[in-house]
Amino acid sequence: MTAENVQQQFVISLDGTKITYRTEGSGPARLVIPRALSLASNFERFSQELGVHHTVHTVERRGRGESGAQGDDYNIEKKCQDILAICVATGAKFVFGHSYGGFIVLETAKRDPSIQKIALYEPGMSIDGSIDLTWREIVEKQISENRKLEAFVSFIKASNPETTGKAPSWLLKFILWLTMKTDDLKQYQQLLPTTIPEHAELRASTIPIPPTAKSWLKFYC
Repeated sequence: MTAENVQQQFVISLDGTKITYRTEGSGPARLVIPRALSLASNFERFSQELGVHHTVHTVERRGRGESGAQGDDYNIEKKCQDILAICVATGAKFVFGHSYGGFIVLETAKRDPSIQKIALYEPGMSIDGSIDLTWREIVEKQISENRKLEAFVSFIKASNPETTGKAPSWLLKFILWLTMKTDDLKQYQQLLPTTIPEHAELRASTIPIPPTAKSWLKFYC
């Protein structure tokens, strides 16, 4: 399958926002929801493999490509409306989501029984407040000052406090420069503002652990 086989399409979501998606392959319709800091094109190889037996529609989520902006009033409800609009347009009833995309899939399936099957890979979840947002203020400040690399490093450190969080920022910058493709690093920095409200939605949807379960986990862990 080549780029010539990929079609760029779009729908208008319930609030009037344009949502684009890539279509390729042939067979039963399948919807793919990318993770945070990703574009639809990042799932090209996955879509090509799946497209051998399926028609694959990969969503370009809000704030990416030709899709509309997230907007100041972004929330998971709007994201679910985006997905349902594409499901109606394509007839897709099977949906796959990666990371934050998995969270979107779960929330959408809860809202609409027309989604018959879902597949998730490392779905984003906040368990008993496990998603931390203490980094938000400093990252937003660095973004506003156009210090995109510093903001990305701050985000990495905050996301992995037990590993990268202990490394000095200058070392992480060097590692990123050494190990990451320039285009990938640029993409992550550009999309970083979109992941802030997404993490806020995860935090707001945290799943509490009952006291009895906490005791059990403490005993076995």
